[in-house]
Amino acid sequence: FSDIRGFTSLSEKLKPEVLVELLNHYLTPMTEIILKNEGTLDKYIGDAIMALWNAPLDVEDHPKKALYTGYQMLTKLKEINQFFMKKYGFRLNIGIGINTGDVVVGNMGSEKRFDYTAIGDTVNLASRLEGLNKIYQTNLLFSEFTYEKVNFNELPFIAVDVDFVRVKGKEQPVKIFTILEKSEESEKMKEIYEGALKDYREGNFAEAMKKFNLIKRFPPACTMLKRCEEL
Repeated sequence: FSDIRGFTSLSEKLKPEVLVELLNHYLTPMTEIILKNEGTLDKYIGDAIMALWNAPLDVEDHPKKALYTGYQMLTKLKEINQFFMKKYGFRLNIGIGINTGDVVVGNMGSEKRFDYTAIGDTVNLASRLEGLNKIYQTNLLFSEFTYEKVNFNELPFIAVDVDFVRVKGKEQPVKIFTILEKSEESEKMKEIYEGALKDYREGNFAEAMKKFNLIKRFPPACTMLKRCEEL
């Protein structure tokens, strides 16, 4: 799932025809990236995009392809935003949620009108992860179920363990991750953040705060810092 941040308030400020033009400029390249990486465009939900892999046709290494799609979408957004800034005077920000697991796929709806789509707990979690980006100030979050199936040596980014969450509607907590472009600085940031996270999980909040303070340029660290202060 991907979604434009603050789209409702944006809609109020723009004329409908300008809004449609803007959406088309955004959705066209994003959809091309999904299709290029063997994804199936499930639907547009206003400004949101739902895509799935491995259906209706089998797709090899689909968790990696889904993640790489998210990375490419964020890279493309930087380019699109230069155009949006010149033409409309603002930039777009998006959130992406990715999950991997079993789903029911097929034609669903009424007897006269139906859609080819996927439903199930896996789909719900992907949608929840997309929304959690607002909490952690990230642009992409994915679950441990995707993480387990991806070889990150083959990708231009690394995975960072962000938190352990129990999302709405689920009993079991899930480990969630984000991505950072591969670099020495990113590796160092990952090391500090995950070390701070270990302290946080063990209840050593003062020690965790010291480490989170070192990497405030990494947005989830700011979220965790506030939480440590409260605790």
